[in-house]
Amino acid sequence: MSYFLIEFKRSNSGKLEDEMKVDVEKWRDHIAINKGELYCPTDNNTYNNLGIFFVGVDTNPANKELYVEGVTLENYGKQSQYRIDYQSVI
Repeated sequence: MSYFLIEFKRSNSGKLEDEMKVDVEKWRDHIAINKGELYCPTDNNTYNNLGIFFVGVDTNPANKELYVEGVTLENYGKQSQYRIDYQSVI
C-alpha cells in the first residue's frame, strides 16, 4: 500500500529547470499537507509515499542553477548518454 512517484519532464526550450521546480514544489507541498498519502479513486485506496524521482531532459539546456529547499539533486547539469529500451512481460 505504498508508491514511488516518477515524474518525467522533457523540454527543448531551455526552461526545464523552471518547469521542474514548479512540479517539485507541487509534490513537496502535497506530501507535507497530506503526510505522504495519496488517495486513488480508481481502487478506493490510500497509498503512502516512499519517494519521488524527477527525471528531466532538455535538448537545449540553459545551464541555470536549480535550488529547491529540501530537495537533493543528483547528476544535475551533467551530460549523459541514454538508451531507450523495454522489456516485454507476458
